[in-house]
Amino acid sequence: MNKYLFVGMLAVCGLCSCSNDEDPIDSGSAKSMEISVGIGATTRAVIEAGYSSDLAISFGRLDNPSGNTDWEAAIDAVRAGGSNNTSVTFGTTQTYSDKNGESALIGFYPQASFSGTTNPAKVAYTITGDEDIMATELQKGAANNVFQPFTFQHLLTQLQFKCIGSSDAVNKWTKITSITVKEVPTALELSLNKESGASLAVASAPVNANLSVQNCPEAVVSTDPKVGYLMLYPTTNMGTADAAISLVVKATYESVDKELIVPINNIADGVKAGQSHMITLNFTVTGEITVKAGIAEWQPGNGGGSTIVPGN
Repeated sequence: MNKYLFVGMLAVCGLCSCSNDEDPIDSGSAKSMEISVGIGATTRAVIEAGYSSDLAISFGRLDNPSGNTDWEAAIDAVRAGGSNNTSVTFGTTQTYSDKNGESALIGFYPQASFSGTTNPAKVAYTITGDEDIMATELQKGAANNVFQPFTFQHLLTQLQFKCIGSSDAVNKWTKITSITVKEVPTALELSLNKESGASLAVASAPVNANLSVQNCPEAVVSTDPKVGYLMLYPTTNMGTADAAISLVVKATYESVDKELIVPINNIADGVKAGQSHMITLNFTVTGEITVKAGIAEWQPGNGGGSTIVPGN
């Protein structure tokens, strides 16, 4: 009996040994992707965007980027609200490829589907002036080389508007009806490239349209002006003498409705993606509007930053 008991114990030990040898084979394929995302430190959340709340975002994923040219369908996700790096929850659980295969990821906002998945994948946007478009850097990771925190960067420029005047001017200018930027690109295309990352451009079938300032000031004031804003695609030299931004300002002056064309042509080097440009409209006693432009903090700010005083 002792001899048979001893042989049986050896058999059990042998089975345990085989089981332990097999466990690691599938461990790589079951490792979940756990990532976090922040908002770029040099840029700030757009007015009323609510980035302190949960943010609906998307990710592009491409496995085996060295040999594959097709992205998967865009993956819906949610970035937890808050400053700095916060966690991302995928709508569908994402796991690293088996045997430590490499995957490429790029995040983008607003949440959208691909219009084409062959590299570079394409995302079509039509802006109204109220949207912010952001994308993260391209990262490549694997189960044995996990993704590091991603960072969203703003790809549009933000124009802020305030309307001021002397006390005498305020008495003459009794109402601002609207402020509109004329003929700017509104059809845009975000490209996700497995080598160079994300880039934003005017769509191949361009559309130019007039965009109205959001949160538009309704009156000329001497102090504590209300600030309006507009998100635009920054074309080459936009806001300089070579490519002036044309405003249409509708306002009431001495009980008469007026429509003034106001050029913005004094932004040094033009508007830039990820920067906010403060446009101060000075309403004069004589019924004219003068413009001062400079770089301002991206509003409302979600963790600090500084205002740059314009030089010209």
